[in-house]
Amino acid sequence: MSLVRKIGFGVICAILSLSCGEKSNAQPCKIANPFGMFEPTVEIAAVGDMMFARGVASHMDSAGFDAPLANVAEYLSEFDITTGNLECPVSKFGSPMAKKYVFRADPRIIPELANAGFDLVNVANNHAFDYGLKCFCDGLDRLEN
Repeated sequence: MSLVRKIGFGVICAILSLSCGEKSNAQPCKIANPFGMFEPTVEIAAVGDMMFARGVASHMDSAGFDAPLANVAEYLSEFDITTGNLECPVSKFGSPMAKKYVFRADPRIIPELANAGFDLVNVANNHAFDYGLKCFCDGLDRLEN
């Protein structure tokens, strides 16, 4: 984290702590803003590894790309932010790397992630480059779009 970001983060924390004052009876602090008072609350759902390759891919081929998330989509959509670890690149490009386990998911899973309420996914994991740089970059572009 750069020095400017650290300073900015420190200033934001100081402003928030000063505006909240002392907390009593474990009540959430109220922060004044031009739009009125609000409770600074954000509900986050964070799930672990999501892997849409191999057996899961076979299941999606027969049951539909919404199948892996169908039972949790409504629940996950209720959160302000939903995130998870995408344990495989999402692309049709690339060749498998020379390692024991390599994963790659069909890009058609991306709209299903959005429909299930996912706002962001982590792609920094040990399978990110299983099918090479072109696959990884294509997946990032698809996720961004």
